[in-house]
Amino acid sequence: MPSLISISDFNGEYQLQIDNATTTKFNFVRDNHETTYIYKLLGVELGKLFIADLNVSGVPVTARFLAIYNVFAEDSDYGIIQSKGMKQFMKGILWFYYARNNRYIIATGGNKVNKDQNSDELTDGLVLARIYNDSVKTADAIQWYICDNLDVYPEYNGQDLDCVIGL
Repeated sequence: MPSLISISDFNGEYQLQIDNATTTKFNFVRDNHETTYIYKLLGVELGKLFIADLNVSGVPVTARFLAIYNVFAEDSDYGIIQSKGMKQFMKGILWFYYARNNRYIIATGGNKVNKDQNSDELTDGLVLARIYNDSVKTADAIQWYICDNLDVYPEYNGQDLDCVIGL
């Protein structure tokens, strides 16, 4: 199955060092969470159709899936609805789980891995929560778009993704 995300996508705010150990750990996190979050976002039936529509680069082929995959901004009665796109949604989710599960330290000098078992972890839970919550905001925008276009997405049965208040 093609994936939306590879470790080479993690740069900038979501930077991960790329080496064999990190790649192995990242692939484990991706394989455990990517499909689950696609199903939560779209529902199982629409999620399976979305996954089946991905090309080898992890980009959908058909227009209906490209519409929710790509970045968009729409006016609504509630204000501006803005999605950073499916790729950014998944990057935030996977980065959150990678950082949380692998004792990643978020520091002003950059992200570091805590290697000493006897040292205190300095990971700022608020940074982890902010990145996860940003992904949830994009998920909300994608789900809003789908609900506003249910004739195009009749298989939709997505679930609400809750923001993290604290870790």
